[in-house]
Amino acid sequence: EYILETAFAEDGLDGAATVAHALVQRAVDAHPGIARLTVALDRPVIGLGASAPLHYAGLPRLVGNGCVVPDDTDVANAPGAVVGQVRVSAEARISQPKEGLFRLASGQTVRDFTEEAKAIAAAEADVRAIVAERAKEAGDR
Repeated sequence: EYILETAFAEDGLDGAATVAHALVQRAVDAHPGIARLTVALDRPVIGLGASAPLHYAGLPRLVGNGCVVPDDTDVANAPGAVVGQVRVSAEARISQPKEGLFRLASGQTVRDFTEEAKAIAAAEADVRAIVAERAKEAGDR
């Protein structure tokens, strides 16, 4: 029911109240009657963690859609597997050694510009490229 509650909340409804509604409860419980109600997710659920094969085994009939449990699910929720961070930085400096000249120093390069806006744009592009490369080298995908 927590999965349905989350799905209803994502759809803009009060998730807890919607799941508690008698019609949704009849659908989840597969209550027999003249009017048969069903509730289904529009996408499969991805099960993670060592216990996923056990906990998600009966889920498809409850949510009306499949459940995918990846082969490596036992390590997918291990400490460090869920949250990872790569932090890198880069710096660019723009100086004005004389009137009408803007000098950009970024990475291993020094370039001169006659317009400040172009120097700033080049600095931003350089820094983005440098940090993207450094992040890739540090293990970001």
